[in-house]
Amino acid sequence: MKLRKHFRILGIMTLAWMLFWLIGLPGYYQQYSFHFMLLFDILLLIPLSILIYWILKNTPQRHRMRISLWLAFYISIPLFLYDYFYCALYLDHGWSFLSGFWYLSIYYVIPWVVCPAISFWLNRHESKNHATETGC
Repeated sequence: MKLRKHFRILGIMTLAWMLFWLIGLPGYYQQYSFHFMLLFDILLLIPLSILIYWILKNTPQRHRMRISLWLAFYISIPLFLYDYFYCALYLDHGWSFLSGFWYLSIYYVIPWVVCPAISFWLNRHESKNHATETGC
């Protein structure tokens, strides 16, 4: 990926985090119940997975896994850093923010599973279709 795309994705993810943060005020979602946040995280996974699928579907197969790993990076690492600065440092939760704000923490891991999985599935699906079309 070109440097410009890296900055573009970082900018988009920064704006997404800011919006997510604003919506979660005043307690950064601490005001909601465990069950609500569990449902919220599950429902959030649906549009995120669709977006990842759409991006990777429009990526050439030979670059797809690499791009999926870059997506996982930008969906997790910058957001972790923003959450760390806000929750751990500003709100003074320290590293306990990882468990106290579990609904954020799971999204530091989920992209590293979902992005490569979608890439793998798309590559496999396209390879099967190609083999069927060529009679192999």
